[in-house]
Amino acid sequence: GPFDGKRLVQCGNATQRTPWCATVLQSLRRGIVVGTDLDRDLALLAVPNLPDDVQLIPEIGIETVEPGDDVALISHPRRLLWTLTVGIVSAVRSRYPMGRELGTVVQTQTPTAPGSSGGPLLTPQGGLVGIVAWAHEEQGLNGAIAINEVQAFVSEQAKKFRAR
Repeated sequence: GPFDGKRLVQCGNATQRTPWCATVLQSLRRGIVVGTDLDRDLALLAVPNLPDDVQLIPEIGIETVEPGDDVALISHPRRLLWTLTVGIVSAVRSRYPMGRELGTVVQTQTPTAPGSSGGPLLTPQGGLVGIVAWAHEEQGLNGAIAINEVQAFVSEQAKKFRAR
């Protein structure tokens, strides 16, 4: 069923933990926002104490992504946790308006709903091509911030961090 925030709060305050509560608390990690970019709708989080077996999602060069390519999205639409949807790339738009700048987005027909933002847009092999940012459900028009924009954002944040 849908994610229940009240149940999670009760779980965190409980002295006796149910199996559900123990499982959820084991999988949660607190993150600290270390940078944001409102124009690109991105945030960078630092997550301390990650388990040793956590693996990064490999990044795929945006120049290899073409209309017609299969893609998948893992997200939490409408509070339904860990939902997988599939679709195709409709277009890669390199001069898409992002606030005061222009950037690259991957337009996709992958079903996207509120709660999907921030989810990874992946190739069938599991490579990251973008981060879902918006949807126009009535038109089947959905978009992800392309991986090159994500990489630029992370690089900018690393420079700011080193300058501190």
